[in-house]
Amino acid sequence: MEAIHAAGGDRFTVIIVHVGNVSVIDSTGLVALDNAIGNLIRRKKLVVLAGPLPRPQRIFDKARLAEKHHGLHVTDSLDAAIGVARELAVAPPPVSSARPSLRADQRSDSGASINGRLLAQTAVTLDAATVTKP
Repeated sequence: MEAIHAAGGDRFTVIIVHVGNVSVIDSTGLVALDNAIGNLIRRKKLVVLAGPLPRPQRIFDKARLAEKHHGLHVTDSLDAAIGVARELAVAPPPVSSARPSLRADQRSDSGASINGRLLAQTAVTLDAATVTKP
């Protein structure tokens, strides 16, 4: 969690938070994730949430994360998140008007859980200087 909060000051435009192996999230973890996303978006960063499994995705939907945070994009895989991040890094929309991406069909991976101490397994940053258009 500290790495995501610290990332707010870095010189990047898009951050990917990969949660593809996270099978469970509790309320403390959801609040931590919600706060981290909000902090990044307030710092004019775009956030791509990659690969949420069905159970956490239902919780994210109930919490209306994508509607609450207009700089948040949700994808069903890390590969899709990297594609979205590339597009956003090359020509990022204003954070205040960015539209959330719709999540594709749910997947059935198994993995870790998110609680107040563990947010996600990977955070990847991309910016226009390190990304080329495909």
